Order: sequence, then C-alpha cells, then structure tokens
Amino acid sequence: MSQKEEFFEYINAGYKTKGDYIELGAAMLGEETITNAIVKIPLKTLNRHGLIAGATGTGKTKTLQVFAENLSEKGIPVLLMDIKGDLSGLAKASPGHPKIDERHEKIGFPFNAKKFPVEILSISEQDGTKMRATVSEFGPVLNEKGIPTPLVRTMLRAPMSRMDILTEQELHTVIHNSRLLHKYNQDLDRESAYEMLNNKIEKINLAEKEAIRAIEEKKRIRKIRRRRNQNNWGGELPLEHAPK
Repeated sequence: MSQKEEFFEYINAGYKTKGDYIELGAAMLGEETITNAIVKIPLKTLNRHGLIAGATGTGKTKTLQVFAENLSEKGIPVLLMDIKGDLSGLAKASPGHPKIDERHEKIGFPFNAKKFPVEILSISEQDGTKMRATVSEFGPVLNEKGIPTPLVRTMLRAPMSRMDILTEQELHTVIHNSRLLHKYNQDLDRESAYEMLNNKIEKINLAEKEAIRAIEEKKRIRKIRRRRNQNNWGGELPLEHAPK
C-alpha cells in the first residue's frame, strides 16, 4: 500500500462518525490534496469552545463562514458578532469562479452556490434591527466517543455564499425583509439586569436601615420612660412595671 493510500485510510478511519456531521474539506498530504479524504466534525461536538487562529489573510473569516453555512443547512441557528460586516455576504449566493470549481474537484464534491437566511441585528446606530444588550489546520477535536481525531492540514471547501461585503442597497434590502424588524426595531428603555439588581440591593439596604432606626428609636423611648419613672417614683421600677 502506497503512502497516499495509507494516508487516505488513516483519515477516513479517524473521521468516521455515526451521527450527523459537517464537512470542512479534504485532508492534504504535504502540498497535495487527497481527494475524498474528507475532514468532518460531528454535530454533537459543536457545543464546545473552539479557536480559529492564523495570520492576516489566511482565511479565518471564511472558515467561520463555512461553519455558519454548514450549520444553517443542518437547521442550527448561528449568532455571529460581525463588527465590519465581513460575513454579510451570507445573504447572497456566491457568483462562482473557475478557481472554486478547481478547488472542489480536488476536494471530491461539487460546488453549489447558495444564499442563507440572515437577520442583521444591531446594538448601535448602525443599520440593522435594533437590539438592546448591556485555519489552514484543524484539530484535533474529539469525536463522539471522546477520541481525538487526526491533526491534518485541510483544503477548505469554498463558502457557498458571497465572500465580499454587501453593498448598502443590498444591506437595506435584507434589513427591510427581516422577520424581526417590525417586532424588535423600536427604542426601548428597559432596565438592564445590572440596574434591576442594584435597585433590589438598594431596597434591601434601605429596609435594613429602617429596621435599625426603629430599634434605636425604641431604645431611646425606653430610656426616656425610665427617667420619667425615676423622677416620679424616686427610683427605678422593674421594667415590667414601668409605664408604657
């Protein structure tokens, strides 16, 4: 068995999964992409923390775009914090390119351009439905049995949606067609959790102060009564006989 065949068997065995999964691309042996040696991530493992690291221009954002697309296809909603709008292209299908077709031929499955349902939310004055609110290498990850998958360089599949930022007109169209716009796009003046907690603490502190004042006031009144009792009787009566 050649080195390439051994590598192919190693990847297929290492990324074998019984449950549903997403496909990231094909494993690479050196500089060669091994067709159909698909790198997969089981869906049940995607509730863990992860890190996509790399220098500028290495494809971190596009990797995140591929993740979001694949999860959306599986019916799993994704919340993306996209400050610059780099991922807004998810709302439009990719125009395609010969380089993309060439890449997918090497990976082993065809490229299908597709747009995805997008809701653009905003917690600032930027466009969007207003909401108020206070990798070139992957792995290893654990499969569903808790076993680390092979650490391998991967030829990443191309995003099915557009890889550029939406134009201003396209952005306004997406926002206007939002299902959440009429429900949430309004100014709210609700208390934040921090404000609500502070109000509760202030009420508790105020109640404690009032209780302390009441106790001190009772002590003061008792002292006054004792003094009056001494003046009237020439001595201090037992407390139970003191005038109330």
